[in-house]
Amino acid sequence: MNAEQESDHYSVGSSIVLETTTGEVLKGEVFAHDKATQCLLIKEPTEWFSKCNLRVLKAIYIKAAELEAARKGLGVTDEAQQIFDALSKTMPCKWQGKKILVLGEVSIREPYDLSSVSSTHPDDGAAIVERVKKVLDAERKRMS
Repeated sequence: MNAEQESDHYSVGSSIVLETTTGEVLKGEVFAHDKATQCLLIKEPTEWFSKCNLRVLKAIYIKAAELEAARKGLGVTDEAQQIFDALSKTMPCKWQGKKILVLGEVSIREPYDLSSVSSTHPDDGAAIVERVKKVLDAERKRMS
């Protein structure tokens, strides 16, 4: 997903890491987002607790952006987050409520064990399910 596609997903208060077209990397919090002008206002922390920097960026100057909040599950256990983080190192993952969606085709429900892995693909996607199960099993063994 490029920055222009992501521009609809910037929510105020979300932590963000982005790279500009000049190669500068910015970290901060989304302070405001104006869809009409495609401008993003980033609040950057400073060394002084009561001060911050505010930057206004046009979406066309954002090369890549990653909303850190999208990688954090809401209302999930630390174990579930560890599993998500491990899976996302090798495969694209996203949270869908409390379920982990891997490769857009495999769902992992609570309690995030091998029996909770299922395919969302019409032809069952057995090869993908087996790959996800293998990585999940290795991560669970590493965690215990």
